[in-house]
Amino acid sequence: MTNAGNITPDEVLYDFDGPQIFVKKYGPLWAFYLKIVDDERRPAYLETQIELRKIEAIKSGQISVRSAFMHKKEIQVVVTDPTFGVVNRCAFKDSPFGESVLPDSGVGLSPLHKNVPDAMISQSALLSIYFRGEGLREDTVDFARFANLTFRTLNVVKRMFLPREFWSKASNYLNISIGEPEFGSLMFSINDLEYDSTRWKRSKFATELKLELTREIFEQKTSEIARDFNQLKSVALGSNMDSADLQRLVGRYDVARDIFPRRSLGLDEVHFFFEADNSVVTFGAAECGQLDQRILKIKNEPVSISGKIVEINQRSNTFIIEPDIGRQTTCKMFAASAQELGLNSDFKIGSQVGLFGRLTVRSWRDWFEIERINYLRPA
Repeated sequence: MTNAGNITPDEVLYDFDGPQIFVKKYGPLWAFYLKIVDDERRPAYLETQIELRKIEAIKSGQISVRSAFMHKKEIQVVVTDPTFGVVNRCAFKDSPFGESVLPDSGVGLSPLHKNVPDAMISQSALLSIYFRGEGLREDTVDFARFANLTFRTLNVVKRMFLPREFWSKASNYLNISIGEPEFGSLMFSINDLEYDSTRWKRSKFATELKLELTREIFEQKTSEIARDFNQLKSVALGSNMDSADLQRLVGRYDVARDIFPRRSLGLDEVHFFFEADNSVVTFGAAECGQLDQRILKIKNEPVSISGKIVEINQRSNTFIIEPDIGRQTTCKMFAASAQELGLNSDFKIGSQVGLFGRLTVRSWRDWFEIERINYLRPA
């Protein structure tokens, strides 16, 4: 970035028997240096241009040291004498050094800064989702993997911010604005969500479904998501919660699990950064494995669910409810429950029902085997 003859540090960020990481100002520009050869006579450094805000973010532990070296084409190798006088300079790609000299992913400046992102977090974003994993690099990403993660993230974000009954009918009316996706590994920052009420009111669904979403509602939903993800993290680590909270978390988990770390996705970690309470929640592959087991155990236990009846099939002794929490569910009536419901005049579409039984999660629609009817009342 510069042909300066001397790189004497303006500020040392890390010192160990001499400056190891430091910055220097060249007029309006800043350069970032990392020592890679510890030779008293001919030390060598990686050099790259850097913005002041990124320097401050590295110093405060918001991003990793590796984040300074995202653009390999801009990295130079500088060899100096003991007084920081430049002896030789060449492009990193033309040097004898490989990627092994670059800082490890996720490592911050201080030992206290662990598992930090390699990309800048947008301070104005409602939510930032950061993926780290094999094949997600700062200079290149497999196109199919990028498209898959983009599609999955889009669907998850829509489902997190829209009521369940609008997923299939109204998701195309939710406009999501994101910042430029950042590689290293891969980050999506949701800057704004806007519901296109004009288009929605012209749609064929507007007469049957009423929806009003504002910036304040989106911010409130972001706070709720942050709360639930923090609690999901606790569940993964073995914490106990009451039944109502667990059922709410199961619903949240089902919505977001498509972007949780899985071997098939090549993901090691996913980080969620919430602007609402300035919190970060990280799920690693091992934690998600524990969470899968815990959620499965919760789902296999008898539970109470409630919701609105949206369809009845007398021939198969089943009906479908739109639950207060979770996904649309097919409920199976056995002889006793079928007789009890069949004799009740309130057993009709639109009625509210409370049930106790066993829930089975399925890819299309969940299945619920009724053990007891808690209540049935008209809409």
